Order: sequence, then structure tokens, then C-alpha cells
Amino acid sequence: MRLSRVICFNLLFIFVTPYLFAASITNEGDRPVKVNGKSASGIMMSLTLLPEKTLPIRQKVLWIEHVPEGPPQEIRIKIITDDGNPGYISSWGGRYVFSSVPANTGTGQKPAVKLRPGYATNYSNVQMYITATNRMGGKKTNVVMPNQSINIPENTVEVTTEPFNTSFGDQLIQVEIIMPDAKRHTIRSTRATVRISPEAV
Repeated sequence: MRLSRVICFNLLFIFVTPYLFAASITNEGDRPVKVNGKSASGIMMSLTLLPEKTLPIRQKVLWIEHVPEGPPQEIRIKIITDDGNPGYISSWGGRYVFSSVPANTGTGQKPAVKLRPGYATNYSNVQMYITATNRMGGKKTNVVMPNQSINIPENTVEVTTEPFNTSFGDQLIQVEIIMPDAKRHTIRSTRATVRISPEAV
């Protein structure tokens, strides 16, 4: 009897263990969100996540991005990779790139993304704080006027945006950011953060 229990437990462990660190995506916000993604085999995917809903990711994925719909809202999408590491999409229309999926280069290795200076343009009707954070944790904040652009240094890993004055009720937020990894981000929420892709060096 005891032996049969041990065998059943071992079989259960074998079948459950591969799923302990399975990839998943969770909507930690309070409203439904729509996301698109692309698998390593080139298949495009689209789904809607309800608040506090977690769904498994059952195949290798290249990237997942938030699809802007309706009025801007706070975005909190959490992604767990196959190795158990967390990632986040926290910007309106933001994208998460999976670093564990290698590109087909013939060498079996994923080529690094070369960094170069980027820029941010404020198309909002209000002044914006735009804060760039570099690899050493240093931060630089600029107050950017409507229709003004600023440079994003090539050692920037994160950019945060928020209005200079939050007392206005007729704010129209739109900030276009080209990060040092050449990825374009469009910010339409009151406060947002974008980051370079994990494979960038």
C-alpha cells in the first residue's frame, strides 16, 4: 500500500513539475485589456484578459504587446517566463520582448541589439516630465513643452513620463519615444514607463 502511494506521488510530481515554472500572463489591472503576440513559429495571437485573470502561455513567444482600446487607462500586465522570471507591460501600447527565444541566425545565438541615441517628442497639449534612467541608476528629468523633442542618451534603459501639472482636466497625452534599441513607444496614459528590450546591450 505504501509503495503504491510512493509510486503515485512520483508520477504526480513528474507530470506537475514541468508546469511549476510555465510561462503565463496576468492582468493585474481593474479593467479588461487586449493583447497581441507572435509565436516563435510566426503565428499571430490575440486575446482579451479580464481583471486579475491569469492565462498560461503554452508555446514559445517572441513578444506580447498591449492593444490600446478606448480611453487611456493604467496598464498592469505581468508576464512570467518559462524560467520563472517576471516581466511587465506598464505603458499604454507597450510591448514585452521575450529574451529566451533565439533568432535564427545560423549560429544558434541571438544577435545583440546595438544601442544608439533615441528621442522623445511631446505631442500633448500640456508640458510633460520625461525622466531617463541609465544603466547605473542615474536619472535625468526634463520638462518638455508641447511639440518639443529631446534626445534620449544611448545608455538609457528606462524612460518615465508624467504631466508637469496634473490640475488640468482637459489633458490630451501623447508622447512618442524612440528608445536606444530603436523600439517606438506611444504614450497616451497620464503616467507611463517604457524600457529597452532584454536583448539590448
